[in-house]
This record gives sequence, C-alpha cells and structure tokens, in this order.
Amino acid sequence: NDRPQNIHALGHLDQTQMRRQYQQAHLLLFPSRGEGLSLAIMEAMACGIPVVASDISSMPEAVDSRVGRLCPADHIPSFVEAITAITAQDSTWQEYRAEARRRAVERFCLNRQLDEFEDLLAQVTAK
Repeated sequence: NDRPQNIHALGHLDQTQMRRQYQQAHLLLFPSRGEGLSLAIMEAMACGIPVVASDISSMPEAVDSRVGRLCPADHIPSFVEAITAITAQDSTWQEYRAEARRRAVERFCLNRQLDEFEDLLAQVTAK
C-alpha cells in the first residue's frame, strides 16, 4: 500500500454523506495545477467552508480574501500561511465560513444560473 498513513479514503459518498463531510471540515485545500472552476470549491462554499486554492484558471472568480485564499501553484509556504491565517482564530474562521456560504448562495445557486441562462437565451433568440 503506497497511500500515506495520514490519508483515509472515504469511498463513494451520496449527496447527504458528502455534505456531512464538507461540514466537518475546517477548510477545503485545493492545490490544483490546472483545473478550471471546480465543483468541489462551489460545494464547499455552499456548506460554509473556506477555500485555500491555487491561483490558476478561473479560481479567482470564486475565491478571494473574504472566502479564503489563493496561493501560487506549488508554493507550499503560501498554502501553509493561508491555512494558518484562516484557522488560527475561531472568530476569523467563522467570518470566512459565513462569507463562503453567502457567496455560494449569491453566485452559484441553481436558480441564479437558470435565470442567467434564460436571459442569455432571450438575447440570442431576439437577434
């Protein structure tokens, strides 16, 4: 077994189990080197979980200094500093949690996406 001892595979989770896992987390660490805007980031934020992610692709569209931190890809000291800054004080962590949830509801809820799609479709068909 090549898996590090500090990793525990959860296996397949349904939506309820996934939500429960997010809600137990202190933050989502997402050090991707090339992924676009991740569903995992939106899910974590919807559960009120701050995000520490690589500053790549479209991550800045979801993550800023009010909901988490963006770090240079592969720069481990930046990730360590970001995690520490968010979790060192409970009051600070709670502020990030509240803003992450608010931001997810504001920007990523399905009803907003449907409304924007309908508006776009109306504009396209009007031309």
